Amino acid sequence: MATFSPYTTRLSRRARSFQLRAGVAKTFGPLFVVLSALLVLPGALFLHDAVAHPLTADATQVLMGSTFLAIALLLVVYLVRQRR
Repeated sequence: MATFSPYTTRLSRRARSFQLRAGVAKTFGPLFVVLSALLVLPGALFLHDAVAHPLTADATQVLMGSTFLAIALLLVVYLVRQRR
């Protein structure tokens, strides 16, 4: 016969409580998607303008555009990694 152990009950209760809690990606996922889209647009515009008009482009355009795209990529990678 199986014996009743308070230890196994406590473990199953703890596992259940962790399953009920939502992670950061599940809670803020839609906000991260919108934020990454909002960061991709100006980043792409800055880089497009720097490539289209290279004589008038300065380092600030390239740095800001690449920074925006890098942050957006980091948000997307974080969301994908948390969904697994």
